[in-house]
Amino acid sequence: MRIAERVAVLQAGLRQHRGRALVLGVAALLVLTLVPLRLSSYSQSVLVLMLQYALLALGLNVVVGFAGLLDLGYVAFYAIGNYAFAIVTAGRFSKALYFGGGLHVPPPPVWHDWMWLLLLVGLVSAMVAGVILGAPTLRLRGDYLAIVTLGFGEIVRIAARNFDSITVGPRGITSIPHPELHLFGLHYAFGLDSRPYYFLLLVLCALMIGVIMRLNRSRIGRAWVAMVWRGWSMRAGSTS
Repeated sequence: MRIAERVAVLQAGLRQHRGRALVLGVAALLVLTLVPLRLSSYSQSVLVLMLQYALLALGLNVVVGFAGLLDLGYVAFYAIGNYAFAIVTAGRFSKALYFGGGLHVPPPPVWHDWMWLLLLVGLVSAMVAGVILGAPTLRLRGDYLAIVTLGFGEIVRIAARNFDSITVGPRGITSIPHPELHLFGLHYAFGLDSRPYYFLLLVLCALMIGVIMRLNRSRIGRAWVAMVWRGWSMRAGSTS
């Protein structure tokens, strides 16, 4: 069989595999959409936590699975982003930062106008922390990178528990406003019901899976996978 014929066979098999994966994904999404409708509020809150951890796992899969970087402090960036958002939105922190600082942020009735900007504060904080940790550890691999990232995660955890004046220690920051959405003239304010959060996180998980699949087939994704396989082949050759 010629090389062109082999490539055509492989491409046909890949298209068939993608078609099956798409059908299974749509079926799973429909099932997950119907699941919370018959569950108790406690079970719905557990599902919300599961989807939050699923988002974290998807991001960790990019770092460890695609790039081959053993990052044991991955959750620290999640904590930094969340604490940054909570600090600039909750209770006495928002009053001290906004009204005390003279920025004159509008009061809660127009909270939705500021929610997205403050979400960017959390996102940028996590990104800056990643750059600060990543810059001096670019050349580290394997156990060395694992030790450094594990230490960074412990530093963030200990700081969050002991900086009572900023993070309120083990009690955590409370009175964080519920998110609000204003799209195409429609207004929706999230409350204590877990189902809206569940559906929002379900959509985010589906979007994240799609982005990761595209990333895996992109040039940079293939380069990451090739680097990981090259490292494994070199280790296998050195031990044989």
